[in-house]
Amino acid sequence: MKKPENTKILIIFIAGIGDLILFTPVLNSLQQHYENCEISVIVPPELASCAGKIPFFTDIVISETSSEYGLLKRVMQLAGLCIFVLKKKFDIVITPLAVNCATASLISRLSRAETKIGYTSGNERRTAFEESIDIMPFEHDMIQNMKVLERLHITPSDKKMEFYISDSDREDAGVFLKDNGISAKDTLVAFHPVTYDRKGYNRNWPADRYAGLGRRICREYGVKIIILGSTGERKAAEEIKAVIGDRAIIQSGRTSIHTAAAILERCKLLVCNDSSIMHIGAAIGVPMVAI
Repeated sequence: MKKPENTKILIIFIAGIGDLILFTPVLNSLQQHYENCEISVIVPPELASCAGKIPFFTDIVISETSSEYGLLKRVMQLAGLCIFVLKKKFDIVITPLAVNCATASLISRLSRAETKIGYTSGNERRTAFEESIDIMPFEHDMIQNMKVLERLHITPSDKKMEFYISDSDREDAGVFLKDNGISAKDTLVAFHPVTYDRKGYNRNWPADRYAGLGRRICREYGVKIIILGSTGERKAAEEIKAVIGDRAIIQSGRTSIHTAAAILERCKLLVCNDSSIMHIGAAIGVPMVAI
């Protein structure tokens, strides 16, 4: 049964793009279950544009967690977050799977919400959550995310992940492709050769392997390669293009991530590492090989 009141929900989501995409099935189910609900989310600056495209959010609050910022600035920001949470008087606070930090725990405790849901490892005895979900290391993140709905006694509406691409993003993608000599007749394959891991693991397939693969499939299938990535990933992209030649086009850092996603919609295949682009590809349904 749906609640008739205006339920206020806070998502403490200090994480990455892939984590946000993996949480979209939960957001969709929350929106459909609660009438007139308000969903607020806390995100780092680099996630603001992606969060802004999601239609479920009433408030998007920016939280800068980088250690590059001085202590005073971080304390002032934390104070601002606490004031926002106390004033809003949330009914439900959810700390998603990928979030494990003191700030999230403090905000959850201060919220005074009737329902606080979060994830803990087996050795954590005291938590900030009334509803604590055990982290399962070998279970897919999206399946673990859906356990939030179980705790709220909600039947999931579906399990489809989403990444929101606007008409203007698709127009920008069309301009980029045209400016780089790509027509509607061209068959496109996307590469995303670089990823970063918050724990410091190297999850990158070597650039020379991407280069060799790109040169081979261009020769055998006549495709063109779009190399996706950020500005900081351009060096690897240039190394790969140098081997493939003119049939490789570098997108890295030249468009927004939403325009890159719209470019990806035009591709017949994505070859990538375990990265945000992998999750975007899965959400929009492009065939892929994730290494």
